[in-house]
Amino acid sequence: MGTGADSAATRRLMRSATAAHSSSGCSTPGTSGSGSGRSDLEDETTTTTNDLRSGDPAQALLDIIVVWHPGDREGGTAFDALHDHFHSATYSGLAGGAVEVYSRSTSSSGSYGGAPRSIALPADAAPTDSVAQYTVVVLCQGTSLSQATSSPRPWRDYVIDIWERLAAARSAGQAQLIPVHLPGYAPDSRSWLTRQTGAPQAIRDLDSSCTDAGPQVAQSIVQWLLDPEGKGKRLTVFISHTKRAEPIPIDQGESVPWEDRGGLTGPDGARAEELQQLIECVRTEVRSTRLAEFFDAHDIQTTEDSSLRMLKEAASSALLMVRTDQYSSREWTQQEVLSAKQHDCPIVCLSALSAEERRGSFLMDHVPTIALDRERKESSIRRALGRLVDEALKNALWNRQQVYRESGGFDWLPSRAPEPVTMIHRFHPFATTGVSDPSEHGPLTDEVPRAEENDPRSAKAREELWVLHPDPPLGPAELSTMTALGRLTGTPGRIEFLTPRTFTARGGRVGVEQWNPPSVSARALAGTTVGLSVSESTDLPRLGLSPRHLDLIVAELAHAIFNAGGTVIYGGDLRSGGFTHIIADEAKRRFGGTPVAEFVLSRRALRSASWSDLIDFRHHAGEASTVHLAHECGRTIPLTEFSEDEFLSWQSVKVDAFDDLRDLRSALTTRCKARVVVGGKTEGYSGDLPGVIDEASRTVADGSPLYAAGGYGGAAQLIANAIGSETGPDLLDEQGAITTALRGIRDSAVPDGLDRTERDLLHRSHRPGDIATLAVLGLSRTLGG
Repeated sequence: MGTGADSAATRRLMRSATAAHSSSGCSTPGTSGSGSGRSDLEDETTTTTNDLRSGDPAQALLDIIVVWHPGDREGGTAFDALHDHFHSATYSGLAGGAVEVYSRSTSSSGSYGGAPRSIALPADAAPTDSVAQYTVVVLCQGTSLSQATSSPRPWRDYVIDIWERLAAARSAGQAQLIPVHLPGYAPDSRSWLTRQTGAPQAIRDLDSSCTDAGPQVAQSIVQWLLDPEGKGKRLTVFISHTKRAEPIPIDQGESVPWEDRGGLTGPDGARAEELQQLIECVRTEVRSTRLAEFFDAHDIQTTEDSSLRMLKEAASSALLMVRTDQYSSREWTQQEVLSAKQHDCPIVCLSALSAEERRGSFLMDHVPTIALDRERKESSIRRALGRLVDEALKNALWNRQQVYRESGGFDWLPSRAPEPVTMIHRFHPFATTGVSDPSEHGPLTDEVPRAEENDPRSAKAREELWVLHPDPPLGPAELSTMTALGRLTGTPGRIEFLTPRTFTARGGRVGVEQWNPPSVSARALAGTTVGLSVSESTDLPRLGLSPRHLDLIVAELAHAIFNAGGTVIYGGDLRSGGFTHIIADEAKRRFGGTPVAEFVLSRRALRSASWSDLIDFRHHAGEASTVHLAHECGRTIPLTEFSEDEFLSWQSVKVDAFDDLRDLRSALTTRCKARVVVGGKTEGYSGDLPGVIDEASRTVADGSPLYAAGGYGGAAQLIANAIGSETGPDLLDEQGAITTALRGIRDSAVPDGLDRTERDLLHRSHRPGDIATLAVLGLSRTLGG
């Protein structure tokens, strides 16, 4: 454990760091100031002239701030549900940190009942604040918050402050307040809280686990983005379906009139009736939400061209495909899906096959799909509608990425990964010139706008085209296919398909009228092993963060390093759900035949595990990861091929705890060429130093670059202050092992490949996308081939 004197010194360091951070006016967690840093840290990279918000590596789109009184425990449940929902696979295509969920519950002063730290809004943010384009405050109302706001201080003042500052941001279309009634809360119409925030528009009737909070908040957000002035415009769901239960005989083919194909006919009347019931069930579920509905069976008037209207609706709505047995073979369902894809609309498929499809259609794939459970149809339909709302929100956010669109550098920014039908629509000569033949190219191609003079698809086309789409990146087979298709459609030169992660990790930067293409190679870290030092800090609740945020940053760092061709090494254990498993999961996604993750266990970690734990982890990690046991003098022993007898033999070996930590950290330093540190204890640690500081000290002593993400507080924040901020030297006047180590880190730090602006952002940001991008960019510049 750390000594009492050293712990007291550390507390003073943390208080000084926090005070310096607050005085800088920066509202994000982390360090302060522009930072002079050490002169030998500066490289030849020039600092961007744009402010940090326009030059951030990954643009923050939406911040969701969940506010609740600590006495309302259901508020924590709602926060967990919202955090998990907005970090689900649906939103993973946006760069890490583009959509974030933060908490405001714990007192910023540390006293129970005190108000949390303030909320940074776009309207009042300083130029260096990392604030998203949109901010949504979810005010969780419960009995404790109602009671705490019955008197003037401090929670009533906090709610008033939110309300008043939100007013300006709401008028600018930048922020919104969403009241939520927690489970069991019965609002009193006479209470100050109800009168201030209003009860009618609140989200209510959440279940005890708050699992439906995510979909309902998502729907409220997308409705707000679509209708910021509150004029009653709603997200429209186009229900694409066929009424045909049986196939049209092949010998009749297209000679059967369209109106005759729609009848519920065929030898199997029961299946036809079941199909009709399914469509009615979908309609009922849509009507039970706040979604508008377009349904061709009743809403199309006979006086207008119904086929053209159906296509227009598909091109301007969120499309729900009800994919029954005959759906993929119908002419107009194919046209509806094609129209929606070409117009970049949200699409979700409800797969309701009852027997078989005679053949599928390439037009129908490449979309999220929910399987229909016929025993629980309503539940499946609600899941599909919820996913459709999420897709609509993701689509709306993607299309509102101002910095990418205003940079003028990208030729195409589709809201889903490119596919042949969308690429042809975008780059085919008919689509780009506005000249089309509807009979050959579809009813809506004549509505595509003509290319502008500065459009790179015009006669002034460049030698290469840049396409940015959501993650994940296209696979090798997909890339080669799309590249070949580009040649066939006559696109000039090379086509670069990028995602926000791959663009920024390779050094690409965007801003208003600023566009710098990637400057480092796609596999710059091939052959490079990067160490991760991550652990919880006691600062997380105060900063509005949680252990879930640490899980995200670990996954994002591993993802970025693997994408750049590097290997991650981590000293962990075999606990299910820990950082080891998170890194192993990312490694499996990027596995290409060679292990990309290395895990080193201390002998104490081995003693705390069982033989079945090792077997389970081997099975879980597969061939993408290797596991080693730290031994003396920095050596390691592979655990991959251990027999049970060998495992038990090593478990029985007693070892001194300090020697064990020394051997583990020595082994980790020996095997890596650089290190990224996040969080970390500053009190209650084992050994002479906190693990994060010890591993950082060993890294710089070995002459390797170090990257400190200070936005998660703890030991990494102290390191960031020491090596990067103007206040760093002043904070190191204390005596003790920690401050001695921090001085050593500051004095021995080697160039990290980042300019001052980039390093300051790394030191203060709490956004996974910022941290992972900047770390990989610096690594690529210093160690990349």
